[in-house]
Amino acid sequence: MLLLTTVILPLWLSSAHGQSKTCDFPEIKHGNIYDENKYKETFPVDMGKYFYYTCDHKFVSPSQSPWSLIACTEKGWSPTPKCLRQCFFPWVENGHSASSGQIHQEGDSVQIVCDTGYSLPNNQRGITCTESGWSLPPKCSRVHVSCVNPPSVENAALQNPKPRYQSGETVRYECLKPYDLFGDVEVTGLNGTWTKLPQCKGTRMQ
Repeated sequence: MLLLTTVILPLWLSSAHGQSKTCDFPEIKHGNIYDENKYKETFPVDMGKYFYYTCDHKFVSPSQSPWSLIACTEKGWSPTPKCLRQCFFPWVENGHSASSGQIHQEGDSVQIVCDTGYSLPNNQRGITCTESGWSLPPKCSRVHVSCVNPPSVENAALQNPKPRYQSGETVRYECLKPYDLFGDVEVTGLNGTWTKLPQCKGTRMQ
């Protein structure tokens, strides 16, 4: 009778020849690893070592966890430890935004709609959360640029004319009889210019 035996070979974990990869102390802007003063002297550390890190007030890790895990790999720390700014978006003075009352992270942009006659600096349409906070205060300021008097339209009269017009104001034209109006009856003044003017023409022949 032939007795079959099974030989089990040991499985060994091996590493590449030469010096194994190590990781230096992770310098985390606006953050620090757990018990940093205790472990800092142990660096550099070998692959496989892991640490937890936390972010300063008003900053958060990409995972948004109070403590985030990083591990030493052959490519360095994974995931890359970083802390992103958090920006609270309040209400908009002289305007509004769908982001009011929300918290955004560094790199996020929010849209702002200013009230008539108000604008963000340089006529920007939104602001961005940066490392130091919002790129601009969420405030719409009054536009001080006055519009010149509305242009005259041939065969038309301006309703309720005024001696001075502010940017954002709207005026209405009325065609003289027997002319018909083509285009928008209302035009708006914006920073010294007016939107497309209507035309008053005679009735087209059938």
